[in-house]
Amino acid sequence: MFVYIAGDIMSTGSQHELSVIEDVVKDLGLEYYSPIKNKGINDKKNVTVKENNALAERILREDTERLKRADLVIFNVKEFAIGTLVELGQVLEMMEHDPAKRCVFLYDDIRRTTLPEIGDRRSWSINQYLYGAVLKMSGGRGFVEPNELRGVLEEIVSGR
Repeated sequence: MFVYIAGDIMSTGSQHELSVIEDVVKDLGLEYYSPIKNKGINDKKNVTVKENNALAERILREDTERLKRADLVIFNVKEFAIGTLVELGQVLEMMEHDPAKRCVFLYDDIRRTTLPEIGDRRSWSINQYLYGAVLKMSGGRGFVEPNELRGVLEEIVSGR
């Protein structure tokens, strides 16, 4: 099983979250790709001006190739992470042609609650178009708490 780990890479906090996800995937013995590990794209110290100015095309090509190859995509969803949301849309379309592709979605907003809230007293909400895609792509599971990731991946790997 080949796993693609999608998530924001622009802050140290997001990078730490990705490293925790990578550790779980590694512990389960799964082969994976995490864009943050792609030094050909992210190592700004060893790139020429010409290479840097062709970066958008390289990122699109290299990450899309790996998304196509992935059996499972783990999305660490942040509503501000535009690249991750574009990847999510790509995979949604890919799943129309490859129903065997699986997705797991992490979302860690601490304001999520099951308590009833009304009007302007709502503490949390996610874009409903995005949530609709998450529900469809996850087979109705929706979001998984980060501490549930290992158990969910074990289920998927074992075929349960």
